[in-house]
This record gives sequence, structure tokens and C-alpha cells, in this order.
Amino acid sequence: MAEYERSKDKWRAYYEMVSDRPVRGSLSQVLRRFDQPGRAVDLGCGAGNETRYMLQHGWQVLAIDQQPSALDFVRNGLPGEQLARLELRAAAFEDLAIPPAELIWAGLSLPFCPPEYFDRLWAGIVAALSPGGRFAGDFFWERHAWYGTGTMIFHTRDQVLGLFDSFKVEYLREEEGEQVTAMDGVQHWHMFSLQARKR
Repeated sequence: MAEYERSKDKWRAYYEMVSDRPVRGSLSQVLRRFDQPGRAVDLGCGAGNETRYMLQHGWQVLAIDQQPSALDFVRNGLPGEQLARLELRAAAFEDLAIPPAELIWAGLSLPFCPPEYFDRLWAGIVAALSPGGRFAGDFFWERHAWYGTGTMIFHTRDQVLGLFDSFKVEYLREEEGEQVTAMDGVQHWHMFSLQARKR
């Protein structure tokens, strides 16, 4: 029980630290690719920055996170009209069933899927997206500081592109360099940010 309480406190501190950060540019970019808002899923919503941004732009959003405390940050302070378009779900990637959606956003979350469950999770993502729907998210590569962590998954560029055989890739950017993280200080990051439209 004491370990569980320490874990809750750690995540609560993290959400408080990042709750005021700017919305990821990749999300605002992909939203501009749609003619009108629809249904979105935020995988690993964390403090809810991107969920709230989608709600502000008229989307209906299912926000999912493994940590139940994250969901309190998502709903906190939302006006009633936006709350009516929000669904919250506490679930781990290995237990996840993704409903149909026009957009699936996975900002910095998929690398934290246990490797043995990734194929099933990815199949669920592809199946959930309607034709013309889009995925936007991030993948970590092998020069990332956390590479070798057995509970995380990393991809090469070819592996990432192989996941999108049934998509048209609309944006792909490789990023590498030192970044200040909320909890672990300066870390070397190596990642791909990608947006793709399902054919």
C-alpha cells in the first residue's frame, strides 16, 4: 500500500508540472487537416493538455490513461459543454479496446506499451480508424536515453514506416537531441513524430 501511495504521489506531481505546458505542435497541425471535428481518442492522455485542446476545437474525445489520477486533471475546470463531449477511461495498453474514431492521438505514449503487447495494440489502432481517419503520434528510436528498458518499445525508421502500409504518411519528422524532462532532468531523446491518413 505504501508503494502504491508513493506511485500516486509521483504521478500527481508530474501532472502538476506539465499541466501548463503548450499543446504539442503535431496535434494542432493534424487537426488542421480535417474539414470538421469528429471523434478522437487520446491514448495516454496524461494531464490532459491535448484532450482539452481537442475539446476546445469541437471534437468528441475519449481520453485514456493507465493512471486514474490523470483523469482528474483532464476534467478539472472544463465547462459543461466540453464535459458533455468527453469520455474518460482508466486502462492499460494491454487491456485496451479502442472504439471507432476519426483521429487517434498518441503523443509520447506508445513507447511505454510493453513490447509483448504492442502488435495487438497497433492492430486495434488500425482497426479503430475509419477510412480517411488519421493517426498522429510519436515513436522512440534506438539512440534514445531509455533504449534497452525492457518495459518500453523502440522502433527504427523502417519499422515505423512498416506500420503504415495501409496509410498515406502526411508528415514524418525525426528529432534527436538533449531535452529537459519533467522528472528525470536532461535526457538524450531520439524519436519520430508522424501523421498519417488511413486509406
